[in-house]
Amino acid sequence: MRCVVALGWILMGAVALAAHGSNEDHALPQPPARQISIDTNQGTWLSPDTSPDGGTIVFELLGDLFTVDAHGGSARALTAGMAFDSQPVFSPAGHEIAFVSDRSGAENVWIIAADGSNPRQLTTRDDNSVFASPAWSADGKSIFVSHYRSELNGFELWQVDVASGATRLLIPMKKDPNTPRERLSSVLGAFPSADGKFLYFARHIGENDFAKLPEWTIVRRHPVRGRICCSAARSGRPSRTVASCSSMAPAIVVAPACGC
Repeated sequence: MRCVVALGWILMGAVALAAHGSNEDHALPQPPARQISIDTNQGTWLSPDTSPDGGTIVFELLGDLFTVDAHGGSARALTAGMAFDSQPVFSPAGHEIAFVSDRSGAENVWIIAADGSNPRQLTTRDDNSVFASPAWSADGKSIFVSHYRSELNGFELWQVDVASGATRLLIPMKKDPNTPRERLSSVLGAFPSADGKFLYFARHIGENDFAKLPEWTIVRRHPVRGRICCSAARSGRPSRTVASCSSMAPAIVVAPACGC
C-alpha cells in the first residue's frame, strides 16, 4: 500500500510567519513543505470499520483515510493532505463515512462519500476541540460522538443531526451544576443496537486519576425514556463499545443486567 505523508517544518513555518507579520491570516490547510512516499503492509491504531455488506474495510493511517477489500489487496486513499483525518465509520446504508478531522482548523465531525467524494463538515467548533468514537444511529439520521471537556477532564456524549449539523447534548458529564467531581460521568464508544431500540456505551464515574487504571462499565440506554442500566462488568479499556448485534470482530458481548 502506498501513501503519501505530508510533513511541515515547524521552524521554517515560524520564520515565515515572523517575516510576514504575526497578525496575517493564513488559509487552511497549509501547503506541505515536502512529501515522503512510503510502502507498507501493516500499521497500528487503524480504527477499522466494516461496510454493512461486509465487503470493504475503511481505516485510518498517518492521518489519512483508506479503504481496502475485506479479502485483502491494495488500499485506496480516500483523503490526503495536511489535515489529520481519523476514526472512520460507515453509515448503515454504506454510502457515506463519518470521521473526525481538523481540516477546518479545529477538530470537527465530517462526512464523506464512500468513494472519497463530497466531504461535508457537520460540527462547527473553532476552538481546541477533541472528538472521539463517532457512530451512526441505526436509521442513519444522526451521529453519536463523544466531546472532550478539558475543564472536567472527561467526555460528554453528543448527538449530531446529519441533515442540518445541529447538535444535542445527550449525556452531560454533570447531572446538575452542583454535581461533585467524584460523580462526574464520562462517556466513550457509543454504539446503537441494530434495531435502534438501545444505545450502548462505556461509562466512567468520577474523576480520571492518571495514577491508576480507570474503571469503565458498559451500560445500556433507552433512547426515548433515557433510562440507563448496567450491562457488563467493569473494565479498564473504554475503547469502542460493540454490542453482540454488531458485525465488528472485537466485540464485547453484552449481557443485560440490573433488571433491564
